[in-house]
Amino acid sequence: MLAGERPEREAARKGGDAERPMEGEDPKARTPESIRRWLRAYAELEALESELLDVLAARAANMGKDALHEAEETNLPVLLSQLERFRKRGEYWRQRAFELETRPTK
Repeated sequence: MLAGERPEREAARKGGDAERPMEGEDPKARTPESIRRWLRAYAELEALESELLDVLAARAANMGKDALHEAEETNLPVLLSQLERFRKRGEYWRQRAFELETRPTK
């Protein structure tokens, strides 16, 4: 957390950092088990964010102007940045799996 930063601001900042691995994630991992673990984790998180966006879209149709504006200004950007982060991290692990599968053995 940055000095004086509120927890919700920290969460938003960290959540939008597409290069930030999850706690315990080792980007240099080489084992198939580790790669599958992170592919699964990011797929699950991507699905969650997509579902939350669907819920927001469905609820938006019945929201008042003020609530809708606030949701569009706060909730929507956070969900979209999280979704993008999870997609990028998942792509990292797909690429990692491909590299390790096609790397010539010595």
